[in-house]
Amino acid sequence: MKAFFNKSLVIHLVVSVISGIVIALAGFVSESVHFPFLVNLLFSIGLGWLEPHKGWLPAIVQVVTVLAAAYVISGYNLVEAEKPDVASFTALLGFLPALTGALMGAFFRRTFSAG
Repeated sequence: MKAFFNKSLVIHLVVSVISGIVIALAGFVSESVHFPFLVNLLFSIGLGWLEPHKGWLPAIVQVVTVLAAAYVISGYNLVEAEKPDVASFTALLGFLPALTGALMGAFFRRTFSAG
């Protein structure tokens, strides 16, 4: 039986933390919700592609990181938000594109690998 936490999963969890910080920053520098959601979806598809069987775990880590990073950035005023309502909206609703993108990435990886 294979171990649940292997070297590649730990590396992908680190990638998901870094992508979560980038997604949170994208929410603070954007004037609309489209760019942060696009960045979130693209990173999540990549995480699902990297971990087709356990893609839900990096996606959940990414969601938690986005929420934590948005809280830290706004709490300590590290970056001045272009539109504060966009930053909070994209942070709070970031779980939708993250989980959907991870599912899509895993589906694409399994589909292309099967053929």
